[in-house]
Amino acid sequence: MKKSLLHLTLALFFFITTTGVHAMDMNHSHDSEKAMDHSGMDMGGDMIMLENDMKDGVMAMAHLLDISKKMKKLGMDQTHHFMVSFTDHKTNKTIDSGIVAVKLIDPSGHQHKAVKLIGMEGSFGSDIALDKHGEYTFEVGTKLADGTKRQFHFTHMAH
Repeated sequence: MKKSLLHLTLALFFFITTTGVHAMDMNHSHDSEKAMDHSGMDMGGDMIMLENDMKDGVMAMAHLLDISKKMKKLGMDQTHHFMVSFTDHKTNKTIDSGIVAVKLIDPSGHQHKAVKLIGMEGSFGSDIALDKHGEYTFEVGTKLADGTKRQFHFTHMAH
């Protein structure tokens, strides 16, 4: 019951936070004059934008959302919601179907078991624990709608 309530709460939270972002017509192509201007986005202090990564014509844009206070109240260990969205570089269209997982490498170099990311509202995401100080590496493996396997890499310095 506790796990079902947690999943429902996280699904609603993720839906609410992503609906507003994906309702806007955003162009993530950084090579065009229509490129998305991140300077106008209000992250509210809790959203952390990671670097973008391009592989085989697909741009991956990753974010972390600090959920540590909310999860601590629920007695959960997760501290952040990791989410990634994919855009076809040629068409600038969101790729929202496929299989996506993330392997987390913590500051001590320990590689954690891969976590499947759930697709919702144009992004893929899951809750993770970033409980050590130092640099984390996110290795995102995908098999998107075109059937091509890709690996994307992101880093984050946790304080």
